[in-house]
Amino acid sequence: MNGHATGVTVGMRLFDVIEAQRVPFSSACGGRGNCHLCRVQITSGLSHLSPPTLLEKTVLGNVSLAEGWRLACQTEVQGEVAVTVPTPRRKQRPLAKPMPQ
Repeated sequence: MNGHATGVTVGMRLFDVIEAQRVPFSSACGGRGNCHLCRVQITSGLSHLSPPTLLEKTVLGNVSLAEGWRLACQTEVQGEVAVTVPTPRRKQRPLAKPMPQ
């Protein structure tokens, strides 16, 4: 995240920290773990986070987890971390509707 988060409590979800800092990020389910869009990359302090959940292991896989990718809604802060929040994805809208046949 750009800047420094203040007022972060141990056990707080990264999702809530990012939202409190008003950093734009992707999420369609409001942090309930249904959309899998709130992917963030931990650039330092990976050991200061809760262990990956079963959902994260299933959705992200071992390679992404090893590269520091986590789901913000599933990850609790246990100490100081640095996080990169990808630019939110926007749905691509078709320029024109298909013509009926």
